[in-house]
Amino acid sequence: NEDASVIWELGQLLDASESLVNSVLNPIFDDKQPAFPSVADRFMGMKAAIVTDKSTVKSLGEMLGFKVLNWNDDIHASHPSSSTSNLLKLLGF
Repeated sequence: NEDASVIWELGQLLDASESLVNSVLNPIFDDKQPAFPSVADRFMGMKAAIVTDKSTVKSLGEMLGFKVLNWNDDIHASHPSSSTSNLLKLLGF
């Protein structure tokens, strides 16, 4: 499964535990209580964003505390030539 492979590799890159990756692929957790520390908790207040159109990557990013941006809606919606400028604005620069 391509989605499982993408989530597994991204989870490894982001130092997410195996149980976190599995919960994205098989959601069986309580939405009221975050089961995993956010990226800000793990990395001294760091803020980060993920730009994607894949729903599984969006779920993983949200669970880890990333700002999740949709490529087609948020970044590339206006003029393609201004995509870099739009991305930097969305990231707070």
